[in-house]
Amino acid sequence: MVHLTVSFFSVSAMFSEIMSLLFYNLIRYRFEPLVLLRRLEKTFVVAPQNIRLVKTEAKFDLV
Repeated sequence: MVHLTVSFFSVSAMFSEIMSLLFYNLIRYRFEPLVLLRRLEKTFVVAPQNIRLVKTEAKFDLV
């Protein structure tokens, strides 16, 4: 159960990092659509490489 919780928080942290980067790009480059599109493309191309799939193992001891 602990491993499952840790994996959930790591995935949510990566998601929040990507979303904050997207909002930062929208606020900064909202008047330059081409620059915004290029930066979003770089974000989505680089982001999946940083995401690591963690194998979760949960052991339940029934007493």
